[in-house]
Amino acid sequence: MDNVVIPEEVRQRVEYRRGSLATMERLDLSRTALLVIDMQNFYWMKDLPVAYAPDMANIVDNVNRIAGISRALGVPVFWLQHMFTEGWRSWYEKTTKGAVARALIENTTPGSHGFEIHDSMDVQPGDQRVLKTRYSAMLPNSSDLDLQLLARRIDTLIITGGLTNCCCESTARDAMMMDYNVFFISDANASRCEAQHQATLSSMVQLFADVRDTTSLIEMMEQSVESCPS
Repeated sequence: MDNVVIPEEVRQRVEYRRGSLATMERLDLSRTALLVIDMQNFYWMKDLPVAYAPDMANIVDNVNRIAGISRALGVPVFWLQHMFTEGWRSWYEKTTKGAVARALIENTTPGSHGFEIHDSMDVQPGDQRVLKTRYSAMLPNSSDLDLQLLARRIDTLIITGGLTNCCCESTARDAMMMDYNVFFISDANASRCEAQHQATLSSMVQLFADVRDTTSLIEMMEQSVESCPS
């Protein structure tokens, strides 16, 4: 927690609300899942400027590190892959229009290069892949993620990926309001600019999630193992 930069006025407000920036002191790893959101090629495509987000490359090592420790501790890893469609009417030809919308659809269609998870990501055969069609992965008209989590008795989510202020934030907000415990990892989420990233972290820590960095999360995961009765 100490390495997460939270504005002092936000920190004071949170501590007044609940006494601590943290929302949880330990993890039940048997009921925890890691979500890796949209680490797909379209964010690396300079010829698709509406999607290109160079800061995504900066979180690869941390995401892979968290995925590795998650597998070692028996925490399932879910890789979310986004697909834009014309069927999302409030997006298509409203918030995104014309050639831009068509380019995003073309480059996020399963089978396209843009849809695939970037080669830098450490995806393993035992990991789960989930297709989503809305920014939030938790909505029933977006994916079956909630059903998969319920089937595994998961109640705690670790959220990583991109974009911080879009799909990651949307998923975290919905998950919290669906009674999941949420961890939002400050240096394993990325956006297109630092201001957007920091704004989301401020919102998350106040109302929606336990915000901490990769090292703090991994320490918490390891401590949870040590505290389990033998």
